Amino acid sequence: MPRRSRKGPQAKDAAMLPLPHGLGVVLGAGVTKTSATIEKSPFSNLPSIADSQPTVDSIANAHPLPIPQTSFTPEVPVEAIATTAVTSEEAGVKKIQTPSLFRLETASVNTPISGGRQLRPRNPKVNVQKSLAQDTLSFSVTKLQHADRQDSKSTTLKRKAQTEGISDAGNQDILEPKTKRAKRIARKTKDNPYGLTPGVSPFPTWVPPTAEQCEEVFDLLRKTHNTVLTQSPEVIPPPSLEVTGCGEVPSLLDGLLRTYLSTAVSMDSSNKMLQNVAAKFGVLNGGIGNGSVDWNNVRLHKTEVLYDAIRKGGLATEKSKNIKTILDMVYEENVERRKAYLEERKTGVHANVFAAAEKTDGQKDFEVQAVEQNVLSLEHLRGLPSDDVMKHLTKYPGIGVKTSACVILFCLQIPCFAVDTHVHRFARWLGWVPEKTNADDTFSHLDVRCPDQFKYGLHQLFIQHGKLCGKCKANTVEGTKDWAVLDECPLENLIRRFGKRQSKPKGGQEKKKQEEKIKEEEEDDEN
Repeated sequence: MPRRSRKGPQAKDAAMLPLPHGLGVVLGAGVTKTSATIEKSPFSNLPSIADSQPTVDSIANAHPLPIPQTSFTPEVPVEAIATTAVTSEEAGVKKIQTPSLFRLETASVNTPISGGRQLRPRNPKVNVQKSLAQDTLSFSVTKLQHADRQDSKSTTLKRKAQTEGISDAGNQDILEPKTKRAKRIARKTKDNPYGLTPGVSPFPTWVPPTAEQCEEVFDLLRKTHNTVLTQSPEVIPPPSLEVTGCGEVPSLLDGLLRTYLSTAVSMDSSNKMLQNVAAKFGVLNGGIGNGSVDWNNVRLHKTEVLYDAIRKGGLATEKSKNIKTILDMVYEENVERRKAYLEERKTGVHANVFAAAEKTDGQKDFEVQAVEQNVLSLEHLRGLPSDDVMKHLTKYPGIGVKTSACVILFCLQIPCFAVDTHVHRFARWLGWVPEKTNADDTFSHLDVRCPDQFKYGLHQLFIQHGKLCGKCKANTVEGTKDWAVLDECPLENLIRRFGKRQSKPKGGQEKKKQEEKIKEEEEDDEN
């Protein structure tokens, strides 16, 4: 069925639009199914571009196609090849024959002419060839642009060099790039896992505490707690099998492990653990470890046996594994040192072990005898600077800065400001360290700022005051009725209790959380 044709003035106006030169469209009659006859003009009689116009006899039944309104101007001479439209009349009906496309070609005359239905004009295929002069000009422009960029870069680098004070000897066009800045070395390393700064404060610009401030606090607390021992004893007392203590025993290894047992648990719990260990593994008789636990016997047993002895004290799984590892490490060190000293006796070559150069012949003989008597020992650390002892002790698993500092202060009797929960709290409240400082940095700062004569006494006084002072204890709440009847604190005018609970807790869940927190802080206070 033939398609309906558009009639009326719109069809006439659309069909009468002029075609641009060099373009053509194919118009289909759409009236009959009779194939159109295409008659091609001879090539010799082809019209020019200006004269070539499609001839249409009838436009009433034609289907107009969209024709672009913009003109097209080819950049190079092209040749238009067209066919003429032929009309004929049969039985009084006009038929429009299909003309071929007006095509823009760059081909020769022998190019075959194609005809057919075309919906839209094709883009002309134009091959533009650049001349040698154009190529030369383009290359020259590119070269000049590259030179300009290089000059601009050179000028920028020179200005930067002048600003930063870099000499520009030789008038170089482009300076060599600056080397990268060295990376910041972290304080915590494999050899220094706690980030300690021996002899240097981690807060160089933080002046407190001065010697006068330390003396003022020392005097105020000593008047309040006059029964506290504020100076190291001349002779270390024999070890107790009832009280763990803070490492104030003759044997260095015994003091280290006693202090480790007391960490993160209450004093009653640590005392029970020590009593069970002594009952299970026995006590040494004779030597520097006389009356202390036979730690070599602990080493010879399995970890499960040690776990059963201390499991009621708390943290038994972790502590039993670490104690076994420490004892094995100490045993290997003792055997290695004995072997090195015996080799020194034979060859005369000095033993190449830690701190061997500082030892006398009698001290070396003592170490050899201790291994032969199955006694574990760390006595070779005596006489060394506190920084070297701290570095050596903290290599053992579970032994931190606080435990090592306690051993140095109480067992080796070397001035060292050990920082526990109470010392850390008062140091921040007094403004001796920044508020958000951790315990390890507090130790490093106080150990540098505080005079040696106050380190032992302030450590003991802070612990005693933290346990007894009602307003400074962890389980009291500021602003309550009980707070008003508490005794006055001797440090009231010097401290600022930030972080202290200000009012009585309310509500079930909140009250339960506060009670749990108070219980944990009370356990820390007992240490």
